[in-house]
Amino acid sequence: MPVCLYPAGGPLVLFSPGYGGACNGYAYLARAWARQGLAVAVVEHAGSNHEALARLKSEVGRDFAARIEGLVEHDHQEFRHRLEDLRFARVQLQALHPELAGAPVGLAGHSYGSATVAALAAQQGCEGLLLMSPPFPGSLSDEALLSLQAPTLMLTGTRDHSLTATRTYEQRLEIFPRLRARPRYLAVFEEAEHLTFAGLGMRLERWLPSIARLTRRFWMSCLGGREDLTPEDLDAISRWEAA
Repeated sequence: MPVCLYPAGGPLVLFSPGYGGACNGYAYLARAWARQGLAVAVVEHAGSNHEALARLKSEVGRDFAARIEGLVEHDHQEFRHRLEDLRFARVQLQALHPELAGAPVGLAGHSYGSATVAALAAQQGCEGLLLMSPPFPGSLSDEALLSLQAPTLMLTGTRDHSLTATRTYEQRLEIFPRLRARPRYLAVFEEAEHLTFAGLGMRLERWLPSIARLTRRFWMSCLGGREDLTPEDLDAISRWEAA
């Protein structure tokens, strides 16, 4: 199981990529968090990584987007494997790096990874939860999301629609008012697309620095003992909520 570790003294943040993601992705976030003193581990999931995506594309051709959406919402086996990956990574990292044993743990994910870490947080708990491109209603993590109590930050963009463009970013937000998590935060980035949060696409300089700063401040608020969390770059954010 590939894991990219950005070492620091702790606390520890485990990151779960979206479908097709690799452990060397999301480096703009991992490096920003590591500079703040967080140990960051980006975990690659063999059953839904870039190699699995390439195989799927070769098998189904132009219908691969619809197929991915179906797998993300209904493939219970791969979902269980992803949870096992994160649990194993946490145990191994804490065994290999004693300074991480007993340190606060944050969980972060993008898209499919958001559903994954939400489910893990419901099972094992955490001190903070970051959900980028949170799952649409009807995902495998619906029940888990409603049971969460850890501080939670949800991020999306006004162009963060589904792969098949049949669902909009507003549908990703439907669960936010129902969350029990306290505190909970929501930021919507103007014109940001789904892959923007993975550091892919055009004009990334418009969003990535803002995303990195906001998420870094979130981790400091819930893992580092700081209470205040407000976005610094309101020009990039079209909607901000805190509860």
